[in-house]
Amino acid sequence: APPGRKGDTAADLEIAVKIRAELVADISISATQVETEVFSGHVFLLGMVRSQKDADKARAHAKSVSGVKSVTILLMPHSK
Repeated sequence: APPGRKGDTAADLEIAVKIRAELVADISISATQVETEVFSGHVFLLGMVRSQKDADKARAHAKSVSGVKSVTILLMPHSK
């Protein structure tokens, strides 16, 4: 199914909001530079994180949200 198909939009928005809430609630990771995109239940996390550990935690949070079919991580650790 093509991304953004009518009918998936509300569910995708709800998934994105839940993931964002999970990321913001986890004070152990810095998620301020992480964008969440959802297309028909397929989640893409894009942006910058402090470490690979933070990227792994972000993936786990996204996978824990109901309705998520897959999670693709496009997160780069900040260079020090």
